[in-house]
Amino acid sequence: MAEPTGIDERGAADGRPREAPPPLPVPTPPRRTPSHTSQVTRFTFLRRTLLLNFYPVLTVAAGNAILLGVPQAREALGAFRNFAETKESLWANASYWIFIAALAYWSLTAWYCARLLLARRFAVDNVGMCAHHGFAAATNTWLPRALGLLSCVPITVWFALPGAPPGAWLAPALYTGTFVLLAVLRRRLVNRWLGRQAVAPQAWARSRRTPRVSIAAVLLMFAVSAMVLAAVCFGQEAASRALGAPALLLFAFGSWTVFGSIVLVYLPKSAGWPSLALLPLFAALLASISNENHFVARNGGPPLAPRRPGLAEDFRAWQAARGAHGNEPVYLVAAAGGASRAAFWAGTLLLELERQARSQGRRFAPNIYAMSGVSGGSLGLAAFAGSLAVDSPDYAATSRQVGAFLGQDYLAPLVGYLLYPDLLARFSPFPCPSCDRSLALEGAWQRGWAERFGSSKAADWFARPLLALGPAAAGLPRLLFNATSASEGRRVVQANLDFLPPQAYDLFAGGPGDPPLDTSRITLAQAVHNSARFPYISPAALVTTVDGQPWDYLVDGGYFENSGAATLNAMIAAILTLGVVKPEQIVVLVIENEPASQSQWICPTRAQMIDAVAGPPRPPLKVGVHLPWQPRLRPGDKVVPPVPELSLPFFALYQTRNARAQAAEEETTRLLGGCGAGRVIELRYPWTAEGRQPPLSWFLNGGTTRAMAGMLQRGESEAAEVNAFLVNWQRIRRMVLGPGQAPPR
Repeated sequence: MAEPTGIDERGAADGRPREAPPPLPVPTPPRRTPSHTSQVTRFTFLRRTLLLNFYPVLTVAAGNAILLGVPQAREALGAFRNFAETKESLWANASYWIFIAALAYWSLTAWYCARLLLARRFAVDNVGMCAHHGFAAATNTWLPRALGLLSCVPITVWFALPGAPPGAWLAPALYTGTFVLLAVLRRRLVNRWLGRQAVAPQAWARSRRTPRVSIAAVLLMFAVSAMVLAAVCFGQEAASRALGAPALLLFAFGSWTVFGSIVLVYLPKSAGWPSLALLPLFAALLASISNENHFVARNGGPPLAPRRPGLAEDFRAWQAARGAHGNEPVYLVAAAGGASRAAFWAGTLLLELERQARSQGRRFAPNIYAMSGVSGGSLGLAAFAGSLAVDSPDYAATSRQVGAFLGQDYLAPLVGYLLYPDLLARFSPFPCPSCDRSLALEGAWQRGWAERFGSSKAADWFARPLLALGPAAAGLPRLLFNATSASEGRRVVQANLDFLPPQAYDLFAGGPGDPPLDTSRITLAQAVHNSARFPYISPAALVTTVDGQPWDYLVDGGYFENSGAATLNAMIAAILTLGVVKPEQIVVLVIENEPASQSQWICPTRAQMIDAVAGPPRPPLKVGVHLPWQPRLRPGDKVVPPVPELSLPFFALYQTRNARAQAAEEETTRLLGGCGAGRVIELRYPWTAEGRQPPLSWFLNGGTTRAMAGMLQRGESEAAEVNAFLVNWQRIRRMVLGPGQAPPR
């Protein structure tokens, strides 16, 4: 056979030989590469990778911001610091170890979910191929590790700061070290132990299946989340308190990380769909049209229709019942809002005055005609009235129990329901009234009181309808709890007395021409909470008519005015027109819990006036950011928040609540003859440079409650704020106990 010559033997038409065509190229199998064949920059690659890990990044950032940046959360974390003060063993405390377990769960979910998302390229790839393969490999390797470390290192550092009990940092530090060994050094140590060569990290993962060990790990994470949900739903406030608000927050963030990363991102993208990370937002917005579950009352049963006496009739009857004591002072009490801080401060002052009066055979509570409260101040007033309803011969023991009730953790039950049942209900198109987080707070008050006074006739005090208490029952003060109409901004008054200030609504009667409201069975706990509905922690609640039609939403009474004095001002004006008591007999106790500087007293004491004259001039306007190396801002300093273009509208709205309270208190002073008459006694919690400044929260740790109660036993201080409080405290003690029992300081 002739050898091939590369010439076509058939030849051309003109007889010349033709060249053979070139051989066809052999096809090569296509290389599997990400769908985005165009390479992206490092910044674009990092941005897209962070978006892919939307839930781990979001929950890690939010968790650190809340736990370390919000005073209420730091107050809850600070509960672990009290063990150094109470000599209890931190290592034997279950809540501490539950918090460490929650910290580990949060950290592991952030690390492992990010690791799963970066372990493969999905059919719908929104990340692309980075032009710098080394950067891509480092990002895939270190982003999950960084998220895990950011979930535990800042908390560990916080526990190591001054003020923590000895060794409190040890458990989080041990976990952090274990995490580093597990997530960062595991492969390196195993390879060294087995004598294998380490494999360099790859920029592009090629896994097309989920390993069984990953499936088992994810199922275990879901099981932990389900157990916490069951504990909150069925264990109610006992389980929530056992877990604690910080642990509940971390468990919730871990649960959101797992659900969002796996159910909303990993599984859809594995099936070739786009990410559904933002689906919960749209689902919640759509469901909000029909799933309202925050209602005022609606607790069933026929409407109550007790007769409430009018102010004139009731005050004359009350004054006549005082008999020989008719010349004694007529006390009115205004307790400002401030969650547990307000409740504990107002309750502590009133309980101590009543205890001292009874120990000296004197009268205090029988001379209190009415008490007006806002938010947490309403809880303090209700608890004080409950101490009178208990009617125990040992009032000292009763006052201790009431103080413990007011100092209990009410944040954990509220947070538990907020983060679990109530949050899940946000995505349902059907209402879930039993998921309302209001029930957690109101139920905690009812059961917390019953646990302490179960054998007394007032065991169901907070479960009783407010109207069923009756203004003259057991000689109790009249209770007025102030809320705010969300649609009009008007004051809404709840009272067991038929009294309505101008430009206000009566929650048991509505407005002129309104149909009857479905509110007659509101319990004392519900009435207190209506006064303390400060969104977003406590929800705004819908008031309906008896035929089920919406009337209005209620929010915190502090939106209208935060002291409760405005309602008393209308009452004072009405009482003065009756001519039943002498004007100089009326004494108003203004109880304010916001840590106050000397500039915030309406009637400054002599020591304050001297200090104001001799002291330094008022500091100039400051930006309200306190850094460790800067002087601490004092209450009353003129401050503006950072980024004023964005923050000033909200900051100014919030500040007006205190300004309106100050204006109402100044009006009270004017009605009663001015500062010189001495008939308005300000009991403001003083700002102290060396002490704890109680946060605005439904939880106060033991150190804070001891500091607040200890203010009544303080001696002379170099601080004008403390001296001003002590002067006013001695003034009211002299009125109640007599001059010989409470000499002026």
